[in-house]
Amino acid sequence: MHACQLEPCPPILMNTPALLEGLRFVDTFFPSGGYAFSSGLEAAVQGGAVKTSDQLTKYVEDLLRGGMSRREVLAVKQANRAASKGSLESAVHIDRVLEATKLGRESRMASRQMGKQVIRVAADQIRAKSILNEYRDEVEADRAPGHL
Repeated sequence: MHACQLEPCPPILMNTPALLEGLRFVDTFFPSGGYAFSSGLEAAVQGGAVKTSDQLTKYVEDLLRGGMSRREVLAVKQANRAASKGSLESAVHIDRVLEATKLGRESRMASRQMGKQVIRVAADQIRAKSILNEYRDEVEADRAPGHL
């Protein structure tokens, strides 16, 4: 059981630039190929579902909580730790383990396609992280599935 389930969690400071940087990868205008499976913020605003800052907060929380399965969240967290340590080998291993958990061919291929597009853009735009380029190269060469 997580400690925050037993007592109130301490407040987490908002990092607005990091949030906005991350949101661009889950927006429907991001060219990942996942539009058919997403509910874009712009559509929620246009449809009247998001009018206030509280509604925006709830929308983003739902998007982030519902956008990934628990295994994907765990895999991304572990891959991020591996990348922080410069361990491409560990990140690729985590990607392969995630591949093995995706039993349906359609969802596996959709995840690969979207992941490949995300890593292409991320590696291009966040050049200071050389491990992103190395991981992209592994994905492009079919040595890693590309879910991350």
